[in-house]
Amino acid sequence: MERVTAADYHDIATPADPRISPDGDRVAFLRRQPTDDEEYESTVYVVDIAGGDPRRLTLAEGSDAEPRWSPSGERIAFTSTRGADDDRQQLWVLPVDGGEARRVTDVVGGVSEVAWSPDGERIAFVQSPTAEDREADRDLSVSEEYEPEERPDPRVVDRTVYRSGQRYFDGRRSGVYVVDADATVEGAAAPDPAEGVERVTDRDADFAAPDWGDADTL
Repeated sequence: MERVTAADYHDIATPADPRISPDGDRVAFLRRQPTDDEEYESTVYVVDIAGGDPRRLTLAEGSDAEPRWSPSGERIAFTSTRGADDDRQQLWVLPVDGGEARRVTDVVGGVSEVAWSPDGERIAFVQSPTAEDREADRDLSVSEEYEPEERPDPRVVDRTVYRSGQRYFDGRRSGVYVVDADATVEGAAAPDPAEGVERVTDRDADFAAPDWGDADTL
């Protein structure tokens, strides 16, 4: 038996965030493997509950997270930084049994905490824009001309809760949003906000963990 050394770190892949399909036959999960001392590759895989070889669903481009089955089990929503110039996660939807992933958001505050509606027609999520972003509707769609501001230095703290782990909020507030699961962002062009992302919460407070009561109640 060979001993594991520090040099073996980059060769070790680990599964994360497993999710069982609605019919109970398959599991979607993330395969995470370091690419260097600071970053890692994260892609979505599916494997049968009965066993067998896992099947990779997403490209090794950007970093994928939060694979979530649609109620029918035909699609998986996930977040990814693929195609982004920064580390903002966007929402993507992928047919499980074949086809290309489709990006459904282009928002300034990133995407997390994904939740499908019971009818599979809409997806709720959380993002963290600034008040200026909300006023300019960049939390609904980002124009091609938009250039993100540099992080403030020094930071001015004016709220009690100003950091989560190593991430500073920098004036951002987390809010709940909903998007049509069939929306599409083509290339760098953002969809019409009226046809894409809907703002559910709009107060100077933090909201998280969206869940659906039924297809019309969030």
